[in-house]
Amino acid sequence: MLVELFLLPNAPIMTAAIFCGTKKPESNEEYLRPLVKEINALIVRGIIINGEHIAIKMRSIVADTPARAFIKGVTGHNGYNGCLKCTVEGVYHSAGRTMTFPGINAAKRTDHGFRSGVYSGHHKTTTPLLDVLNFDIIEDVIVSDRLHLIDLGVMKRLVVAWRDGTQMQTHWLPEDCKEISAMLRKIELPIEIHRKLRPIKFAKFWKGSEYASFLQYASIVVLKEQIPYDAYNHFLLLYCGVTLLSSESFKKNGRLLESFSDDSCKTMGGFMVHNMWAVMCTTFSM
Repeated sequence: MLVELFLLPNAPIMTAAIFCGTKKPESNEEYLRPLVKEINALIVRGIIINGEHIAIKMRSIVADTPARAFIKGVTGHNGYNGCLKCTVEGVYHSAGRTMTFPGINAAKRTDHGFRSGVYSGHHKTTTPLLDVLNFDIIEDVIVSDRLHLIDLGVMKRLVVAWRDGTQMQTHWLPEDCKEISAMLRKIELPIEIHRKLRPIKFAKFWKGSEYASFLQYASIVVLKEQIPYDAYNHFLLLYCGVTLLSSESFKKNGRLLESFSDDSCKTMGGFMVHNMWAVMCTTFSM
């Protein structure tokens, strides 16, 4: 978990605390209470660095999916009420053995509602984070993590599904995989990208940067002859949506992703899992 306390251009990054144990902490009270006490003390009095008085505010908490649920004391991402941002109720998809989240119109969760305990199916236990001064428990525990949501989330799920034929109309044969891998070897990526794309047979072991490179640079060429026409046009909604949202000028325009998610629910059933749902919640809460 990364807690961003403040931005100090003239000071190095500092380790505030390290939790040590033989396994992950079982109690968020034990894990977070010392942090909350120290944060509140710093918020009240500030801190002196190089003779300068610095005001402190806990701006955000960055954590992976299981850690976010743990520190907030809520249902995990595979639960029926696992969305951190809205009140959508999951639907279990037996064919894909996944929890899916259809639609994007559920009411948003709020800091007031969370503190009032109105989300009965969402809450599991209380959290010390509620005691942090001037902290929004919904907005300040962020989920806008492209690496895990899009690259290692949606994109990985698509590529592996196309390759293995799970939840898709497509199942790449060995000769298809060889052809795709040969195309990947020929692609010249921008000079600042140092990791080359490995053969498609290693897709389950690709790094997030490989999936990002595949999405942004290789996909629209490689996939055109390898997946059905309708599936390719459906994928272009994701490609164009992510590309547009990479620019501040088009940050508010998420309708392509909305169309992608709607079509995913209709054609792929169990595809609208937590990663895709979190992308949609993040997009439409900006």
